[in-house]
Amino acid sequence: MSGRGVLMNVRERVKIAENIAKELVEVTRNEWLRWVQVTQGDLDKGIRWAERLSNDITLRPTPRYAAKQIARVLRRYQYRLNNLPHHEREEIFGYVARFLSIRTLRGSSSL
Repeated sequence: MSGRGVLMNVRERVKIAENIAKELVEVTRNEWLRWVQVTQGDLDKGIRWAERLSNDITLRPTPRYAAKQIARVLRRYQYRLNNLPHHEREEIFGYVARFLSIRTLRGSSSL
C-alpha cells in the first residue's frame, strides 16, 4: 500500500504515538529508533524484521523481547498506519521515540 490515505490532525497523531508507546512496555528509545532506521519507512518490512528478531536465539533476551513487542504492537496498528501518508507515519514514529524517552527519564513504565 502506498500510504496515501486519510490525513490526521496533529492531536490524533500524538495520541496514536502515545498509545503505541504505552504498549511498548519494555522497549527503550534506542531499540525503537534502531527499528525505525531499519524499516526506512516500510512498515510491513519493519514488522517482518522485528518478528524475525523476536525468534532469533542468538540475540540476548532483552532485544529479542523488545522486537517481539514492536512486532505485536505495530501489527495491531498496521492497517491504520499504512493508510497514512509516509510523512505522517514518520512523524508518529518520532513522537513514539519522544514518549519512550520521557518514560526513561521518569524512570518508570508509566507515561
